[in-house]
Amino acid sequence: MGDATLSINQKNMGRRVSGIADSTDGLGGRRLATNRSAWNQGDAENKPWSVASYQETRFDTYRSTIIHEFGHHVHQTYKFSPTKFNERLATREWNNFSPIEQRMNKLWRSSRKELQQTSPSQYGETKTVEWFAENFSAYFMGQKQRCSPKFIELIEDMIANAYK
Repeated sequence: MGDATLSINQKNMGRRVSGIADSTDGLGGRRLATNRSAWNQGDAENKPWSVASYQETRFDTYRSTIIHEFGHHVHQTYKFSPTKFNERLATREWNNFSPIEQRMNKLWRSSRKELQQTSPSQYGETKTVEWFAENFSAYFMGQKQRCSPKFIELIEDMIANAYK
């Protein structure tokens, strides 16, 4: 996604949506075969690998993954400078590209342990960009109570200042 183009791995996503069309309502209305995660902020154990584990239906696990990937697009392009974009396009240098990524990386350096502990998933503990994307997915899938408090501050600041 470094080129600011959202792309989806069809093989991976194909496995995730396999059988959705055959479900009771055509949209994955059947409950998942596996148990949903009940992890919440403050729980010491049983944090799921991915925020997709909080969803009830196969369709919602798919949506959760799409929103996660869109979250990467958001942190990469939020308030980016078209001039800087053209400069970096030539060098393919994407680290600290957008103002939000600069803020995320600073936050990660100063509060990494706290961010990892409050990440809604184990995958979100691995890197700052995955912390953002996993929180983004949880937040926009109606699981705000599972989000890191620092992420809630960050995303609500982004929303409030999007057009300023």
